[in-house]
Amino acid sequence: MFFFLFFVTNIFFSFILYSFLLRFNVENFVENKVLLLSSLGIGPIVVSLILYYSFLIAPNHSAQFYLTIVVFLYLVIAFCGCSHLKSKKLVKSAKIAITIQNGSLILIIGGMVFFYFKNILPTPLIGHDILNYAIVGEMIFKAKSLDPIWTRDFFNVGYTYKMTCAPAFSLLLTWEKIFNSTFSGTQSDIYFRSVGAYYGWLIVSFQFYIVEKKNRWLAVFSCCALLTGLGFYQTLLIPHIDTFRIYFIVLSYYFLVSAVKKTDGLSIILFGIVSGFSTYSHRIGLVLSIINYGVFFVMQDNSLNKRIFNITIVSILLLVLGGSHYLIDLLLGQGYWIQL
Repeated sequence: MFFFLFFVTNIFFSFILYSFLLRFNVENFVENKVLLLSSLGIGPIVVSLILYYSFLIAPNHSAQFYLTIVVFLYLVIAFCGCSHLKSKKLVKSAKIAITIQNGSLILIIGGMVFFYFKNILPTPLIGHDILNYAIVGEMIFKAKSLDPIWTRDFFNVGYTYKMTCAPAFSLLLTWEKIFNSTFSGTQSDIYFRSVGAYYGWLIVSFQFYIVEKKNRWLAVFSCCALLTGLGFYQTLLIPHIDTFRIYFIVLSYYFLVSAVKKTDGLSIILFGIVSGFSTYSHRIGLVLSIINYGVFFVMQDNSLNKRIFNITIVSILLLVLGGSHYLIDLLLGQGYWIQL
């Protein structure tokens, strides 16, 4: 069931988003490889965000209800993306074919990596942070609502905590339990354990692609340097949120530079999207996004009105794609995220 869930969430859903983003990249404002690597990371967090709003707006329903919402929304996105792929302009594009080939190579390598890590994933969860996120995800699944993140103390189970960031990571465990309860009737957290390693390899892949444009051997050397770092290597072996949040921080910096340099609409929108997900993934992402927005406003080569318009667009995207949680938490929760 792990591989089926992994394929659906990380591969199938991600390629749906990739085809959708291609719809707006006819003029190749953003390199298709970047869109592919971005989509592979955005796919799972979109599932988490859909669950967040579903539990917020329509709590206390069955697991099948929330599964249906996720699948339905992705099918809508797929319809929009596939209708675009039928256009002659994209079918005849050699660049799309090359991107698909590269994507297939990434999937094959990713599959080999995860078959290897399957021997490590069954080990018990270790560490305060990962256990905290896992318990929150479990409680959300049982409550079928976001009540557990608005409450601090659960005296009936002897558990107390401070929720200082959005539940993006925890909801991936909730998604796994929803998926398993629907299709197998068993419970597991192997997919949740794999998230850290998955995003860690996405960081490596993204770094390789960026550096490869300068020199392929330099890219190999840079990835070896990253992988031989003890701290990063441990994040691939021990489940943790670090690679999950760092991945979106890396993307936000990339699209910040792209939005400032190119000033096209797609780059600006993608900057807002990944900033929203960076905010949603962790409180650190919220702080860095605010700083990035200030840099974006100052560095734009546009009139004041155009700068205000662009910063308004990316701010709306940040709120819709994760930032709204921190405002809602001030109203419904404890507001612990504002504490240092």
